[in-house]
Amino acid sequence: MGEGIGNKGAGFRSILLISDAPEIYSSDPDGPLGPELDGYCFRFAQKGDVEEFLAGDPLAHEVAAAFPPFQAPLPLYEVPATCRQLAAEGYVSVVRLPLLNEAARAEVQLRLHELARAKVPVMLLLDRLASLTLERRTADGEADELQELTRSEERFAAQNSAGDELPVSCATVDLGSSGTFLVARGAVEQGRLNSTLAEAVDLGLLDDTWRQWTSSAVAEVAVPLPTARRPRRGQIYTFLPMGEDLTAPFPGHLNAPVFTKIDRTDLPSRHPLNVLLLDAVAETCLAAAAVLRTVPEPPLRRLAVDLVSWESDKGSAELLRAAARRVHGSELADVPLVPVLTTDSAPLEVGWAAPRGVALWPDLDLTVLTAHRAHEAGLVVADPELGGERLKWLATMCKALACPWEPDPETLAEHVERIVRPLPLPASLPATGPALPPRAAPFPAPGLSPVRPSTSGARCTRISPPSSGTAAAYCTAGSCCSRRTAHCDTPTILPTGRRHRAGRTVMVRVAKRSSSRYVRR
Repeated sequence: MGEGIGNKGAGFRSILLISDAPEIYSSDPDGPLGPELDGYCFRFAQKGDVEEFLAGDPLAHEVAAAFPPFQAPLPLYEVPATCRQLAAEGYVSVVRLPLLNEAARAEVQLRLHELARAKVPVMLLLDRLASLTLERRTADGEADELQELTRSEERFAAQNSAGDELPVSCATVDLGSSGTFLVARGAVEQGRLNSTLAEAVDLGLLDDTWRQWTSSAVAEVAVPLPTARRPRRGQIYTFLPMGEDLTAPFPGHLNAPVFTKIDRTDLPSRHPLNVLLLDAVAETCLAAAAVLRTVPEPPLRRLAVDLVSWESDKGSAELLRAAARRVHGSELADVPLVPVLTTDSAPLEVGWAAPRGVALWPDLDLTVLTAHRAHEAGLVVADPELGGERLKWLATMCKALACPWEPDPETLAEHVERIVRPLPLPASLPATGPALPPRAAPFPAPGLSPVRPSTSGARCTRISPPSSGTAAAYCTAGSCCSRRTAHCDTPTILPTGRRHRAGRTVMVRVAKRSSSRYVRR
């Protein structure tokens, strides 16, 4: 069986790190309910037991040394006092682990401490448990420390925008004080699983008994609700969290019956079974995101983005490309992954676009050149309501797909002209104004109409020359910055990245071709 976890009881073998003589006590399922562990109670044969069985056989010692653990159960007739006490409290099964030594005791204390104060939710993917109680007792049996973890789950139907059933199921999981999560599950096709297991066995990476795996393998992903303002990488689980260094490639947690080391803290990433299961996780993410794109609630829209925002430095783009062909039957760059601005009355599916034609508008505190103005000008713009950081994560993923949506300076300048062109001129422009000094030369001369500054300290006047589409701003505050002339009454040219403020007016530069153009913010 190797060091696998979650297959045919292999996970139970991990207790060999702390105990080589586990004992199991249970109540009789056909008997009356009562404070008795009167069912099947047993331990496993150890080396000494095997030697006793084979007493007189010249190979007894050799056979006992090679005899695997957990192969031969032996009945237990006496129930320890602690187990009887647990039975009196209503427990019907008790596993007792006599510890190997002080090192094992220290390991148990450490693991229980980590479990009680885990940075990630322990109960998240244990869908057969409703609660987990961690209790430490003193030598006289008194409870010294008690902590209870709870879990409840509510499922909802998984369909795409066309109403088709998808190969994924979704549920909300309430963990009490540990938070609420959306969990999506996808099953691995049995043929793919059998083929991968056969490959691993033929390569000597798995024991032949793995061919007997007949149940389905399930890949799960979980993302927090409500969505975090600053999403962060989650953890890899094998039903329970693995080592802290094993992080998920997206802002959430993933779970699968991966092949792992016996202490559950690491896994070989190139193992055929683990490669298959990571493929299944990518497919589950895409299928779940397709479901969430049909839901109008903004928090679920953000989850749809998180599920496909995989980090770009671990081959994620290729994984998601292959997953898109399986789930959507198309290239990933043609899947509507990006939430975009729409009118309020637009159907839900219009609010998502494929990465190829989307623009990620600069995340600045603009008043004129806003993402909404860009949308009104006919551009397909990523919805800024999802947050700049979340959109940049998705933009990084799309860039790895050779579909960057951050416009280069040339394209951005064209977008700016497109936005500014239809904006109205001020109703009353003076016919004359102060002469432009030499430092204003970068403004194109044709169509510019200088204006006289207001003496009231009002906001700057915008100029939108029809021929060039360039917007400029006049500063009218009188003493706004160190670059001003007598009354700072001319357009101020600033280097890239510097700001010129006059009563909250800012001018920023947009470069196009060899000229410098300035727009008001």
